[in-house]
Amino acid sequence: MRRHGCFLACCNAMGCNAFFVRDSFQDRSADVPGTVAEKFAAPKYYKLGLDHAGPPASMRAIETFFAALNP
Repeated sequence: MRRHGCFLACCNAMGCNAFFVRDSFQDRSADVPGTVAEKFAAPKYYKLGLDHAGPPASMRAIETFFAALNP
């Protein structure tokens, strides 16, 4: 999401949410790992008793969201 001025800060432990932060705050995040592989947490829906949760991820929806942040 760099082209939208944001970076992936982390994923929650269940792997259900990803948290993006504006690049302007990157200097305040020295403790955040550098690579996506270090930040990624695979979904663990089975811990909630589910085979899956929600609709499949949509890059179009994600792109629309970030485009609205940077008109």
